[in-house]
Amino acid sequence: MNILIVDDNPDISEALAEILNMNGYNSVKTAKSAEAAFKLINEWDVHLIISDLLMPKISGLELYEQVMKLPHPPKFILITGSDLEDVEEMSNLDHGKLTVLQKPFSSHLLVALIGSLKHKVYQQPLEPSSDPTHPKDLPHVS
Repeated sequence: MNILIVDDNPDISEALAEILNMNGYNSVKTAKSAEAAFKLINEWDVHLIISDLLMPKISGLELYEQVMKLPHPPKFILITGSDLEDVEEMSNLDHGKLTVLQKPFSSHLLVALIGSLKHKVYQQPLEPSSDPTHPKDLPHVS
């Protein structure tokens, strides 16, 4: 599964990439902006995008809207520190196609969520050998 992490904060991108690598997801790239993400999307077969909501110039939500116009759009997880009402409102966009993860969240939740989306992408049992319901322990991402 090719995963693209989009966040203007490199510390967050690196932490998320490390969480994924430690749990067997080794095909992970990062982008510091939506513009950089578009370039990678055009060059690489992306299966999942994990994007921060608030970024300069183009927001994560705007990135999502553009990506959904692709012939075969990847799955998309939007990460936000917004309050619960905003998260629920965003989750209802596009009839529930947008997955929203509210900060702070545990690495366990992120890996389990990716595992559930991976089933939707490939329709086959999970690989790698790491069980997403029991990922390696890492601190919460906030």
